[in-house]
Amino acid sequence: MKRYLQIIFYGIITSIILMNIYIAIFSLNNGGNCSFSDNQYIKYLIGSALIGLGYTFPIFIYNFNLHVLIKACIHMITGTCILIIVGVQLKWFSFSTKIGIKYFLSSLLVAILIYLYSIYSDYRTVKMINKKLSEKDKSKSK
Repeated sequence: MKRYLQIIFYGIITSIILMNIYIAIFSLNNGGNCSFSDNQYIKYLIGSALIGLGYTFPIFIYNFNLHVLIKACIHMITGTCILIIVGVQLKWFSFSTKIGIKYFLSSLLVAILIYLYSIYSDYRTVKMINKKLSEKDKSKSK
């Protein structure tokens, strides 16, 4: 359980960091001019945390006996649905404008890249563990 909470925490923190990077890029594209009205930044912070939670909470699906592809699809679809709901509610993107679609696709691309990196990282870890185990078996058989 501690491991799950740690993963969820890292997901939320990663999402908040990415939101701040997006704000910095947006600000730089607008000549360093970026201002928020009332509690807008707090709403963005909470929304970003919800998106991080949405992409990391479905890790519990990996405890079930389902095909890996189905687990991955459930995981990504859940996170993407939360991204869409929060993004539209906070007016981060609108599907009626090209820029809104561009913001959504860039957010989705970042989520997919993070997911692929985590798969690659897990693959490398498993490969390293298997190598150590096979070396250990070889040394025992001698």
